[in-house]
Amino acid sequence: MNMTKREKTLISVLLVAVIIMVHFYFGYKYKQSRALHLSELEELQTKIETYRMIDANAELTKDEIEWVNQYSPAVESFQNTQTNLLNFLASSSKTLGFTASVKKLTPESDMDYSESYYRTVKVQLSARATEKEIYQWLVQIHQPEKMRVLAYLKLSPPTNDSNLINCQISVEQYFVPE
Repeated sequence: MNMTKREKTLISVLLVAVIIMVHFYFGYKYKQSRALHLSELEELQTKIETYRMIDANAELTKDEIEWVNQYSPAVESFQNTQTNLLNFLASSSKTLGFTASVKKLTPESDMDYSESYYRTVKVQLSARATEKEIYQWLVQIHQPEKMRVLAYLKLSPPTNDSNLINCQISVEQYFVPE
């Protein structure tokens, strides 16, 4: 089949046009594919950094988690925990030679436990004793390994006796509810 020069030119132009169109089409697809892969790569790099931070944080908190697991409080009711705490506070103050008076017991209904595994019993007390007795008592009270903490402390001199000091404290005992 013999083609004229005009037909050969027309076929060459069409062939060049098709090649240019295919080139642009695949160039566009390549850019889309590359952009998709780059975004996936950035996302994976972000995840890697997040996992590295989580791993570093896990290393930092490992000892704390082990401590909490070792000293986790027993499962107990609010009333039993409150009674045990009051008995401990009374006996520890009497052992040291003074009496502590309960100013306020925070009822269970006043506690916000919406997102907490542990519950707390809060007791506010006041006492008057010598400085040495008060400090010994505070050391006995604040025992994190027994999940008991001294949350508030106010020491003030009394008006009538210079040997004694007034002490107001708030003690919290943590427990796991039944």
